[in-house]
Parts: sequence; structure tokens; C-alpha cells
Amino acid sequence: MGQMELDSSTIVFISKCGKRFEFDRDLLLEISNFFQNLVSSGMGDANSRELKLECLTETSLQQVRKFLANFQTNKQVTDIQSTATTKRVGTDLKMLASKYESIISLEALKRVEEGLIGALFLQIDSMEDMYVELLLKQLNESTYIRILQFAKKYLLGGVINRALGYVLKNFKQLAKLPEILTLSSSDILHLVKADFVNTEREVDIFNLIIRWVSVDESRRQFAENLLNEVKYDLMTRKEKQESYMVALNELELHVCPSDKSQNRFCSVGTMLMSGDPMNNFESRERQNIYSIPVYSLTKTHEKRRRSNPLTIPIAITKRRGPHFDSSYYGACVADRRLYVAGGRNRSQSRKSFSVYDPICSKWSRLPDMHVARSEFYFGEMDGHLYAVAGSLDPENTTPTVEKFNREENRWCLLEPLPTAVFNLAGTVCSGMLFVSGGCEETLLDARQVCWYDPTRNKWCQKAPLLTARFDHVMVTLGQKIIVVGGLNELKFRNDAEIYDCQTDQWSFLMSLSLPVSIHNSIIISNHLYVFGGSSKPNLVQDISLQTYLSYESSPSQSFEVQNINISGEVILCKQNDFYDYGYDTAVYKVFILTDVF
Repeated sequence: MGQMELDSSTIVFISKCGKRFEFDRDLLLEISNFFQNLVSSGMGDANSRELKLECLTETSLQQVRKFLANFQTNKQVTDIQSTATTKRVGTDLKMLASKYESIISLEALKRVEEGLIGALFLQIDSMEDMYVELLLKQLNESTYIRILQFAKKYLLGGVINRALGYVLKNFKQLAKLPEILTLSSSDILHLVKADFVNTEREVDIFNLIIRWVSVDESRRQFAENLLNEVKYDLMTRKEKQESYMVALNELELHVCPSDKSQNRFCSVGTMLMSGDPMNNFESRERQNIYSIPVYSLTKTHEKRRRSNPLTIPIAITKRRGPHFDSSYYGACVADRRLYVAGGRNRSQSRKSFSVYDPICSKWSRLPDMHVARSEFYFGEMDGHLYAVAGSLDPENTTPTVEKFNREENRWCLLEPLPTAVFNLAGTVCSGMLFVSGGCEETLLDARQVCWYDPTRNKWCQKAPLLTARFDHVMVTLGQKIIVVGGLNELKFRNDAEIYDCQTDQWSFLMSLSLPVSIHNSIIISNHLYVFGGSSKPNLVQDISLQTYLSYESSPSQSFEVQNINISGEVILCKQNDFYDYGYDTAVYKVFILTDVF
């Protein structure tokens, strides 16, 4: 290219409708990859003072000219302030985007799109970045479909992910609007398979698929594949049955759900916590029910490795919670209801048994247990409720075990536990009920581990715990059992051990940042959430167990523990305390119910 060919300092771009726009050639050479490549190619168009751009509209070129004018003004200021202009470009563009946002915020979404088209065609990276940011700021329930379609047309992967993320985050609201039915089959599949979906019930996702398929007969070809990806194990028994009936009878579809183990990622549901905001156990007043979306809790997984605890807001519901007139009771959740059994009023253990429905805020009295007990294990397996061992009174312990059949509404006595203990823990694994630890009548801490086979009504002893403990947390993950914290010789523990059901062996697992004892816990998506702390009642310890899934002969070194704060009033109600033992520590109890609305 000769010197005479570079004399002109400007070039005119002509839009598809013939509108002419003059641009500074040197500025284009600096920031437009399209123009740089054109000049480098030596093609005839590179030397022309006019260039017809058939694919760009008048609006696109207007937006490009406006951006370049602002860029040049900002660049001139930068040149005066610093000679290191290149290093300042990133910072300057952020300042420019902030300034330009106030200009563009009053423009129609179409102008943002046209400006982005111009940036993409002319390959002006800085303009593309800024207009993508502006486009995403326009993302709302009335624009997300258009933005998603635009992003797909121009292969904007980041915008596609953000738009789909918006759908997942706002699913509860968007599912009520007809626009969601215009999503493509791949979008719906992405939603069904996604880890994070902000909804209270898995059946809502099922119902969306049915509505989406019903819009157009051609969509039936995608129906079975979509329905097979639904996490039916997150539905209630009734919801699951009704869903199968809809698929089979109304749509004549054959649904073969893939294996959805309890460890598959889940963000569906609302966690309800019942407690007294003032921690005033003696008030006997009804306690409020507070809620945290499971989505909000599990979303913290994306924000790990922070030095300070994350904060999750809680919301008080219109429902009034249960009130308790005893302590050391057993509590468990089954079929969206809270069951409370036994307990101690002063020094007298009780047989009482009640169920609380959080949806209608109603208590119902159920048949009493055969044995009055407190400080016992109380849990659910295969639809039945089990009360295991515990204290008869402050000086006597019982090994008795009984089962409540909810269909028959009655209790029946089972084979007793081999050793009488209280303050034991339990969990269900592979269809068997496991219990561990506790205190014997002599106040000796126990290491015993037993499992109950309901088909034979038999207890069998298994390998004992590595460390004797009571008032600990015991949970199941896959084919293994994890025991966390508790007390040993009246000292709080912050360690955990893991049990392999196949090899009948216990191994040390990890240490926590805070001790754990008589705390409520729940496993969601391979994360163990332990609610409450000895001196921090609104703290949640989030223990990542992801690496456990590949655990074999020795534990991984990379278990993560993250602390989360629950903002608002301290809502965890006092269950009992250890002031008698001289510890300045209150222990709290939280009830968590998922998928209740």
C-alpha cells in the first residue's frame, strides 16, 4: 500500500438503506479487527473512501459512531493524564460504559441490539463487551425471551448462559407467564437438568413440560426425553402418582425416569425453620415459622472460598409454628409434616405423640407410644416412624424400640436394642436403620453401632465408632454413613468419621471449624448443612462432601467447610442446655421441612 493511498483520514460506511456515516480511519484501525484485517488483506475495498455494509442498519452505524466518539474523547483525556495509555484502556472502558449507560438506558432494547450487531460485524471488542453488559441490564421477565433468541442468533454464549440463568433464578414467577412456553426444546431440557432451579416443588417443573408439549403437536417428540429427566424422587408420593397418570393416560407417553439418587444435586423446595425469636423456651408461646428457599442456600456453592461468612436472609411466613411444653423430645419430618414424640417435662418422661401440619398451622394428637421416653432417636424409614432407646427418667435408660405405622395409626413394639443408651443418633442407609453412640446408664459414652433389619425384626452389631460420642449428627450419603461432632467425656467434638457399609469399617474424615452437638442438620446436593453453633445460633456450617464420592481407602484432603450466616432475628429455639455441666453454651434445635407449598 503506497503513501498516496493513506492520505485520506476518513472513510464512509454506507448502511443497507443508503445512509452515509463518516468515520476516522486511524481510530478504526486501532479498535476494529474487521477494518484491520481489511487493510492488511490489500483488497480493493481497503483503499476505498466508501464502503457499502449491506448487513448493518442505520441504527447500527449510529450506535457505532456514538461509541467511537465517546471512546475518542475518553482516549484524549487519558493521553493527557498518562503516557501508559494501553494499560489504562480497560479501566477507561469501564468508566465509559458507566457514562454510556445513562445515555442508553432510555433507548429501546432494539437500539442496544443494533449497536451490538454493529460491534460484532466490525469486530470492535471493547464495544461488544460494553453492549453485552448493556443488553444484560435490560434482562427482565418481558425481555428475556427476545434476548435469548438474539443471543442464539449471534452465538453469544455468555448472554445465552445469563439469560438461561435468569430463567432458573426467577422460575417461580416466569412459570406463571405464557412467554415461557416459547422456549425451545433445548432450553426446556437445560431447565429440567439444571442444578439450580428456584422453585418450591419439582412437580412444577413437570407441569411446565406438560404445558409446553401441549402448545404444539410437533413437540411431542421431545416429551419423553424431557419427562425422563424430571427428579421424581423430590416429589411426594401423591404428586409422583399423579404425574405418572398424566404422562401415561393423557399424553400416552412411556416414562422411564433415570436413576435419581438422593445425592443428585437439588435446589428445589423451601426450608422451614420453627423457633422462638427471643430464644425464650419458657414462654410456651407459639413460635413463628421462618423460611429459606433451598435455592438460596445451595446457590452459595458458587461463592465458596470466601474469608467472611456469606449471609442468607430469612423470611417470616404467615404461618404460626408449633409450641412445645417439654424438652429432650424426638422430632422428625415425614410427608411434609413434623412429628414430635415423647420428651421430658421437668423430670418426667412422656408418651405423647403429635403431628404438626405447617401448611394449615394445625396440631393433631396421635396415639401415645407404649413407653414414655426422652433423649431417644426418632426417625422415619419406609413410611414408618421409629423410636429407639432413650431415657425413662434422669436415672434410668431403656433399650426398647417401637414403630409407628402411619397407615394403621398405631404403635408396635420391636426387638429391643442390644444395649440401653440415651442421646444416641441414627440414620437410614440401604433400607436399614443404623444407630450409633449415646450414653449408657452408667454415663459411660458408647461406641456401639447397630443396624436394624425390618424384614427380620433383628438388631445386629456393626464395627464400633472410632471415638465414643453422644448428641452427635449422623447422616447418610450414598452407601456410606457420616458421623459428626457430639460430646465425649463432656467435651465438645469437631471431628467427623465415615463408615463404609460394604467393608464395615470406620475412618477419620475431617475436622470442622466449630464443634457440633445436638444440632439439626440436612444433606442437600452432597452438602451437609449443620444449623446453629454453640455461641453462634444463626450460623450454618456448610460442609462440602463432593470429594467424598470418590472416597476409597483414605479420606480426601480437600473437604471444604464454609460458614453461612442467617440474617434477621435469631430464630433457633432452645432445646436444652448444658449449664448443669458448667459450659456457657446453649444448644438449639431447628426443624427443617422441604417442599411444603
